[in-house]
Parts: sequence; structure tokens; C-alpha cells
Amino acid sequence: MAWRDELSQQLTGKTAADTEEQLRLFFNFLRISPSYGLMDGARAAKRLTSKVPARTRRIIEVFRLLGDVHRISFDQWAGPGLLVSGNKTANQQTVLLNHTKPFVIDADCMIFSVPRNMERAQQMAQFHSLLKAHDPKPVKKYPSMRAKTLWKALACVYAKARHPDLELWRVGLLANAVESLKGKITPDEPRKLASHAVHRRHLTLIVARLILTALLVSENAAIGVFPSQERDLGVQTEFAFAAHQLDELLSASGDEEYNLVMKSAGSEFLSRA
Repeated sequence: MAWRDELSQQLTGKTAADTEEQLRLFFNFLRISPSYGLMDGARAAKRLTSKVPARTRRIIEVFRLLGDVHRISFDQWAGPGLLVSGNKTANQQTVLLNHTKPFVIDADCMIFSVPRNMERAQQMAQFHSLLKAHDPKPVKKYPSMRAKTLWKALACVYAKARHPDLELWRVGLLANAVESLKGKITPDEPRKLASHAVHRRHLTLIVARLILTALLVSENAAIGVFPSQERDLGVQTEFAFAAHQLDELLSASGDEEYNLVMKSAGSEFLSRA
């Protein structure tokens, strides 16, 4: 599964804390993904035939590896161990090599063995030959997205899922979408305050954009790509906010992730349940 190696690299940060945050973000984007939410053990167990669309096939592969993310906590989720715990660098391994093929460590690193009893020109020729024969395709790099933006996008989705009938500007205040407005305008204030009309319009636009960002990132997460806003055929076009459908799914294991997402976005509006 090439996507697994690429995802592992995308999730591995410069520090353990960075990696932990990326894994937690990925976990939550899987949780809100409409496509991943439609998957279950029964669907994933079905035999994959040539008639299964490529996107659906990939989602099934991801689900088979990473499993359910709605009825378990992050600490119970096997994802971190499956995705990043096996990453090693060249100086962490002792290997035995032969002269016909390289030892592949990951998508970015291979070790070659060239006989020492050859002339230097022959050694270089053999090295170049091996390198050309086994040169892997480069891992696709996606435009970087700030963790802060990702947390706020998640917070908007979690808040809208909890309050599906709430106006977007109020959702933005719950999710702390615009930090400069924190304390200046409250989610429960009357809409008739003309002095806040500009703030409400600004919040509405920001929240709509963040929810779209969350939708695209979550649908890419469902196929093992993170974080990416690439648009692809077959992605779901909206979240199931109506009638608390998404909220029921997100709260199946309690409100731990809801509160963590809100805190990470800088919101003070936590679940008291």
C-alpha cells in the first residue's frame, strides 16, 4: 500500500509533539469525513472486484487498516502504531545486503551495496545502474496547512454538528473562528444589533470557508491523503448536519474529541455533559 508510506511521512513531524498533533488532527478529520462515516465492518469485508470505483476501493483499504474512529477514543485507536511507529532512519538499522538489489528503508531512503574489489569506474557504473533501476517515484508533497487553521475548521464542523440550526456567524463564535472578535460579540446575542452587522457578515464568510476546507481535507483523509484540499470526483459534497446525524456519530464515544477540538481552536465553549 503505497499510500500508507506516503501518509506516514506526511504525519511524521519534526518532534514527537508535532507527530502527536498531526495524528490527532488526522483522527478527527477521519471522524468528520462523510465518506469514511458511511464505511463499516460489513462493507469493508466485501470482496473488491474490478467494478468497485477506485475511490471507494481506497476508502475500503484505509478502513481495513485503520478501522472505526467513532466508537473508540484516540488512545484506543490503533492508527498511530500502524502509521508511524515503524518509521526508522538509516542509522537505526543493521542490514545485510547483496549486490543485486537495494535494501529499501522507506519511500525516501535505499541502501546499495557495491563490491569493493572493483575498479572505481566499475563501482560507479554499477551504482548508477542500480539507482536507475530502483529509483522510486517521489512522494507527492501537499501544500502545507497550519495546524491552527485545521483545528478551527474542525471546531466549526463540531459546533455546527452540535447545533445544526444555528446561524454560521454564531457557529464561528462558538468555534473561535476569528480570534479578534473573541469577547466583542457573543453567540447568544440578539441579531438585531446593527453595530455588529459587519462582524456577522465577516464571520459567516469565514465559517463557510472553514467548513468547506474541513470537508475537502476530511474527504482526502478518507483515502489516506492528509492534509490536502484537492478536489476529486466522487467526494461527498456536504456534511450531514441535519437532524443531528453527524453529531450522533461524533458523540458515539462521548465528548472527549469535541472538547479537545474546541480547546485546540481556543474556544471556551465546551460540552458540559
